[in-house]
Amino acid sequence: MRLSAKRVWLALVPLLILLLVAAYRVGLHFWGKHHLRVAQEALERHDFREASLHLKKCLVARPGDLDLRLLAARTARRHD
Repeated sequence: MRLSAKRVWLALVPLLILLLVAAYRVGLHFWGKHHLRVAQEALERHDFREASLHLKKCLVARPGDLDLRLLAARTARRHD
């Protein structure tokens, strides 16, 4: 039994979409992790402006992370 090209494409399209979504989520995770690390380094130097900028980017990647929100709020208060 030979599969037609149309059936092959119908099978591959959902797989490609799933792979793209997974790659996006993994990339977003590592992007957020990078900015969290840089923000923590800035906090160690007491550079609250830079830390606040990076924490805002972290919140894009992990908007539901309550610990991250609290850290961002504390940093913003220190920055002012």
